[in-house]
Amino acid sequence: MIAFHGKQETKDFYMSRIKAHALADEIIKGQYWEGGKGCAVGCTIHGSTHKDYEIELGIPEWLARLEDALFENISDEKAKQWPVQFLEAINIGSDLEKVKKPFLIFILKNNLKTLDSLKVDPKFDAVIKSIEASKAATLQMIDAHEKGLDLEAARSAAESAGSAAESAVWSATYKLYAEKILELIRECK
Repeated sequence: MIAFHGKQETKDFYMSRIKAHALADEIIKGQYWEGGKGCAVGCTIHGSTHKDYEIELGIPEWLARLEDALFENISDEKAKQWPVQFLEAINIGSDLEKVKKPFLIFILKNNLKTLDSLKVDPKFDAVIKSIEASKAATLQMIDAHEKGLDLEAARSAAESAGSAAESAVWSATYKLYAEKILELIRECK
């Protein structure tokens, strides 16, 4: 699968559509496509089926879901321009599957920074142990991704790290993720 099916006219069509929705202030959070208004996905495909990104735009479904999640969780001001920025960043004919692995590694490394920054009272030994287990599991996942190893085993190790640190692992900001995915998409050829 290649972005915009390798066709300038496909990118132009969707860029024109999403820019018109942005200009008309029809990009809104909380609904896919209804009454001529919708979210990033809704205004792009005039629907709600993320899989349609693959069919219509040559963009992987996982990336459509990521665009959607980031859109719903960034500031309202940034969200208004997010769909335009997202499509603009994609190079015609790029293989966007190449973006997935470096983005996952970025998230994992960012989670490590978050875990390292936590200040826990030493009397909460169980929490400290859970954080350390989460860090170890996260390092295993990074290593597995970088080496192309058994990702399921690494994922299982991360899940077993404990719910006490789980919220800390996923506390990195959506804004940071949005900026990083745009950077990776722009670089993808």
